[in-house]
Amino acid sequence: MKKSHSVILCLGSNADQEANIQRAQQLLCTEYASIAFTPSIWTEPVGVVSPPYLNCLATMTIEDNLSRLHNKTKSIERLMHSSPEERKGNTVRIDIDILCFDRQHYHEDDWNRDYVKRLIEDFPTPLHLI
Repeated sequence: MKKSHSVILCLGSNADQEANIQRAQQLLCTEYASIAFTPSIWTEPVGVVSPPYLNCLATMTIEDNLSRLHNKTKSIERLMHSSPEERKGNTVRIDIDILCFDRQHYHEDDWNRDYVKRLIEDFPTPLHLI
């Protein structure tokens, strides 16, 4: 029997935001049946000059290990044509970050962002336990 892992992802986009968040959610749903998303919220960019971001969180229980999850999220970003070159110009079609994997936190700066705190508090399941 495979081990299950609890995960929180953060999705963000500052280009064709609603369409890109929706597309990323669809692609993640095809990979992970247990995934659930917070509502998306608009946020101001932090540290860059760009259009507003649309952000949401996702939570799920998966059997993939951390490396496989990372590879899948980066594959979705590439599939959606999000590139390092665009990001250098402050265009982010989609960014999918692993915030938490089995209670291990990643992207520590993101945990301190107001929108992440707000989305965690508003999530219908107890994300604070993860």
